Amino acid sequence: MRPFYIFKRAGNNYYAQFHDPATHRCCAVRSMGTKNKEEAIAKAWSMFADVQKKQPQVSEIMGIINTLSQKSYKLEEIAMIQTLINTKYLELRQDAPSQALQAQAAAVAPVSAATAINTTKKKTPLLSYIANFWDYEKSDYVQDKLAHGQRIGKRHCYEQANLVKYWREFFTEDAMLEELTVTQLRDFERYLQKRHENKELKNSNGRPIAPLSTMTMKNIIRCGGISFGWAVKQGYIAINPENALTNYSIVSKERGILSAEEARELFKHGQWEDERYRVASLLAMITGMRLGEIQALRRCDIGDDVIYVRRAWSPADGLKCPKNGKERKVPLPPDVRNELLKLVAKNPHKNMFAESDGFVFWGTMPDKPLVSNQITEGFKNALHSIGITEKMREERNIVFHSWRHFYATTMVHDVDEKHAQMVLGHETPAMTKHYADHQRAKDLEEMTNITNELYKKLMA
Repeated sequence: MRPFYIFKRAGNNYYAQFHDPATHRCCAVRSMGTKNKEEAIAKAWSMFADVQKKQPQVSEIMGIINTLSQKSYKLEEIAMIQTLINTKYLELRQDAPSQALQAQAAAVAPVSAATAINTTKKKTPLLSYIANFWDYEKSDYVQDKLAHGQRIGKRHCYEQANLVKYWREFFTEDAMLEELTVTQLRDFERYLQKRHENKELKNSNGRPIAPLSTMTMKNIIRCGGISFGWAVKQGYIAINPENALTNYSIVSKERGILSAEEARELFKHGQWEDERYRVASLLAMITGMRLGEIQALRRCDIGDDVIYVRRAWSPADGLKCPKNGKERKVPLPPDVRNELLKLVAKNPHKNMFAESDGFVFWGTMPDKPLVSNQITEGFKNALHSIGITEKMREERNIVFHSWRHFYATTMVHDVDEKHAQMVLGHETPAMTKHYADHQRAKDLEEMTNITNELYKKLMA
């Protein structure tokens, strides 16, 4: 193999790129002063000896770099190398310490890669790290997101914190964040897989334990993976071991919906234990609103012919922004508006109830709406009253959120995708560009007319 390669530049003259046969490093580019390739090769050979003599001796550190570049390494070995670099040169860490600390680090004697991880700082217990990471009040991650105007809810953190129990089942209290390896995570995945496949597991009380779904296993791993990603950004660890794992393939069960005939039967002849349960389902069917958005609905959100979807309700967060962070308007048929106002008039919390801010779907407490479980259970019981048993409902996968799918499916036949996304509050790249910030009056008027006609058709 030649210690150079020949190429042309502007003017069609040939140039030679020389490299060192020992280190394989590129070391010089020289013009051959000719447009003839054979002459250029001959001249390059004659120049090679002089070029090589002029190259500086390879330094000790370059020798190390060349050696490192000639083989592949395990993630654990890469972590040790990265830790050694971060220990000696703190300015390379992503948390960029002060100049004083950098100066202090410059005076520290080199340490071996074998001892770098053990001597840099006190190790962090893995389980307590993940648990604290998802503590809404204490987490640096949460506080950093909030400080930068990003949304993260208490409920989300609560759900993630609940997943830590699976980590506690597998890892011991002496497991350390800095020592976590890809191999250990893969062993953890295999443990979760056994939980997924074993349908005869029982808890300490002898009660059956539901097998883990693929989605749950994915969420369990991501619960830790997100925290490890943050640890890398802060310089606590060199790599995120979760990145080396294979992604789960999730096949979601298709959401079932009622037929138009079943919906009509439900509202005409179904038995509802509470008027609030019926109106909540009616509102979801004709507007596509999410359950949390329905719970958060207040008197001031009811317009003459639209609902202003400004908030969603979460037991952990209280009133918060809707799912995509954007307010929107949805058309409201007159009959459904009257049903909502009747509920407002029945609100028992008169002495503490401000007419403009009170919840339409009021609960036992004046500052909290009706509990979501009551609405969903009321929906299930009403389905049972028209012949859709619990077993049938589960097999068809019909839940309260099915009303949103019902609305989207029904509206598709009468409107284009743009209008459906507008009232459903979905955001896609095209939607964000044209319609996320405002709705044209003409669009909303068209949707109002279509919604009113749909309501008459369904309730005829």
